[in-house]
Amino acid sequence: MRHANHPFVLTLITFAALTTAAAAQAQSSTSADRPVEVAPTEPSGIGSTPSANPAATSGDAVAPASAPMAFDPPAAGSRYGGDGYSWLPYTTRGYVGISGGQVEIGDMACSPLYSCDDSSDRVIKAYTGGMFNEYFGIELAYFNTGNIDRSGGRVRAHGGNVSLIAQAPLGTMAAVYAKVGGTYAWTKTSVGPLAIGIPSGNESDAGASYGAGLRVNASQNWAFVLEWERHSLKFAGDDKNGTKLTTLGVQYRF
Repeated sequence: MRHANHPFVLTLITFAALTTAAAAQAQSSTSADRPVEVAPTEPSGIGSTPSANPAATSGDAVAPASAPMAFDPPAAGSRYGGDGYSWLPYTTRGYVGISGGQVEIGDMACSPLYSCDDSSDRVIKAYTGGMFNEYFGIELAYFNTGNIDRSGGRVRAHGGNVSLIAQAPLGTMAAVYAKVGGTYAWTKTSVGPLAIGIPSGNESDAGASYGAGLRVNASQNWAFVLEWERHSLKFAGDDKNGTKLTTLGVQYRF
């Protein structure tokens, strides 16, 4: 974004701070509840044989280092291994995310007496999801396009989306996915006083959606997500408009 005080930048910083604090608190709680294992000590004496493994004698455990995986725990949705948890019922490997980017509306009537912008970089989206298994899941999202200056007025939309997700790994550090679902959105169109014959007003309706994305792991729990989506939205005077969102953001997996 061009400015440090852009609403999306501030929201992204707040989101990162809250999720990091929550993760630190959960890890501290789990570590405190985890029992401490003490290796048994054999009595020394005649006939005793010293252990061939110094780590076994001292009770120190050596944990193998592991790289974050695209699907396998813990990167796929669990901080300590296993399937983890999710905010959505009947799913595991849950995650939340926030993204920002650009919106492009489809063909709409526009007055030649004013500017006819058809895109804006003010989109913000927040979402949560969970997996039924390693490859299929479900996601809920909310998006807001912000204002697009057009015909002496403004066009904007916001709504909720539910999508089924199908994903596949690219090695151990990335994954691609496709999504298909439905969106219910509210739109608002206003025009200038000289935009004669250009429709305006508020609309709300449901429509189909689909999209695709790329996720690149930054750590066991954090990832960067690049995504493209198309939503069928209804604006004033338009049957259904193919509105496209292109976003980049961060994702935190539980």
